[in-house]
Amino acid sequence: MPKLHRLRPFIGLLLVAAGLLTPNLMLAKVLLALSAFLFISHLLFQMVWLAYKHTKKGAFDKAEKMLQWSNLNLLLPFHRPYYQFVKSMIAIRKEEVAVAKQALLESLKPSLPKKDQAIALMHLATLAIQEQQFPEAQSYLAQVKSISLNDLVLKEQIAVLEKRLSQ
Repeated sequence: MPKLHRLRPFIGLLLVAAGLLTPNLMLAKVLLALSAFLFISHLLFQMVWLAYKHTKKGAFDKAEKMLQWSNLNLLLPFHRPYYQFVKSMIAIRKEEVAVAKQALLESLKPSLPKKDQAIALMHLATLAIQEQQFPEAQSYLAQVKSISLNDLVLKEQIAVLEKRLSQ
């Protein structure tokens, strides 16, 4: 995740200051609108980002509380996969298979980091195995293998899932 999200409040304040100090009224309105947009998007995404961090640490209760403060429809398209990823991890934890599967599929966007994409695909493969949809599970495993990662835990999980599929 780029570190730009940390700079948004400061950029917003600079745009507000520039909007207030600009003699051109139209430019001032544009700068103020842009700063308001940046500030609101920062507030909206900050909760998703905190929920994402809590999910990574295994604090699913805190992540769920943070996610309640966000609205998927108000998030920028770049931020939506993070929301869906966190939602899917919480649903898996609660054993809500249908919700988890849908959220995992929606989270597979290029803006999600490769490792998290691999984790989402692993969960989709596991859910497919549980539903005895073996060709679908093999498809997800093939997609995981196509993502080049040097994560030993993921490689071990791939081996375990392949063993389950071969039985």
